[in-house]
Amino acid sequence: SKAYLAPGWRAGWLAVGASHRMDDVLNAIRKLADGRLCSPGPMQHAITAALTSDRSHQTSFIAALKERAAVSVERLNAIDGITCVPPASAFYAMPKVALPPGVTDEDYVVALLRETGVLCVYGSGFGLPAADGFFRVVFLAEPEALHEIYDLIADFTPRFLARAGRAAAGAAR
Repeated sequence: SKAYLAPGWRAGWLAVGASHRMDDVLNAIRKLADGRLCSPGPMQHAITAALTSDRSHQTSFIAALKERAAVSVERLNAIDGITCVPPASAFYAMPKVALPPGVTDEDYVVALLRETGVLCVYGSGFGLPAADGFFRVVFLAEPEALHEIYDLIADFTPRFLARAGRAAAGAAR
């Protein structure tokens, strides 16, 4: 959906050969589809246009995403305490902040939002261990805006880690 600049819109199809061995499977799929699935009307028309029309906009869109991914990875890896693996084909990255014991990814992300206004999603919201320090950043903004955001994260992170480290050391006494 993102490649067509329609995030959140979902559509799909299934192609199956004419084999009687698949009859039971197809009947089960039909029952599921009849009772649970229905693409919104506009999406049913949009998917036809998307699959049959000019896709040249995707070239510039993909180039812009690659540039923004590179900016994001470079800037995040330049921040002490944060590492970021380049995303393979997404419009977001999952950097990792080295958290002191007892501090969670949610602690980091909530403090980041409160102190800087930068909104990220903590990795434990995606099933990752909270102590591992992963958080998700979306890099769809213009590169200039991304630089401003990463400046805020770069300023915030060492202060947060120092504060959290002192708190963790105090709790251990």
